[in-house]
Amino acid sequence: MSSVLAKIFNQAEITFSIRNSDAYKQNFMLLKKLVDSLVFSDLNLNPILFSKAAFQVKNKAPCTFINLYEKQNSTFSMSIFIMNGNYKMPLHDHPNMCGLLRVISGQIKVESYTRIKSDIEDEILVKAEEPKILDELSASAVLFPENSNFHEITALNEPAAFFDILAPPYSDYNDSMEPGSRHCSFYKKIMFENCGKSPILKLVKIDVPDHYYCDSVAYKQPDFMR
Repeated sequence: MSSVLAKIFNQAEITFSIRNSDAYKQNFMLLKKLVDSLVFSDLNLNPILFSKAAFQVKNKAPCTFINLYEKQNSTFSMSIFIMNGNYKMPLHDHPNMCGLLRVISGQIKVESYTRIKSDIEDEILVKAEEPKILDELSASAVLFPENSNFHEITALNEPAAFFDILAPPYSDYNDSMEPGSRHCSFYKKIMFENCGKSPILKLVKIDVPDHYYCDSVAYKQPDFMR
């Protein structure tokens, strides 16, 4: 197992620990630098999972999820998503979460949106950020609670895969519905105000789209994650 993944794991524990909150910005940049250096071979995964052939199996889901690390009450999660070529992961949110996304195979397009203030409390208005085309040579994409917290991701032409860290994780681990719990919601976009290059969009919650479903692959965790 690569020492790079161990370094990322250890730095994530430092970065997202409450006791290190005073040095959060510095630690986050150190974590990002490590994630930027991650490559496919660091993850000890079967290359077949990332191939066209993997998606030609009958009844194969358009997306494969690999849970690298998440435990109850953990401060972060680590995972991999593998998407079939030209598949778009629907627009979704990351409530009150920070994240890093690193492409490890193929090429993806990330379309992110940042929430803006609205006079109506339950209304979700956003502005579109500049779309990003990312591959294995690209730096990690980042999201924060107040910036780029909504996004949709498309695998361009060929199957593509990305590694991500989310902190704190979604609350789906224990299906918590307590106030402040973090659940993934999906949205459709409606034009709200066309201001040229930066139109304002309204997001409306929808059910999980029928086309979005994942199968999963078990991951043999290295000792430092246990």
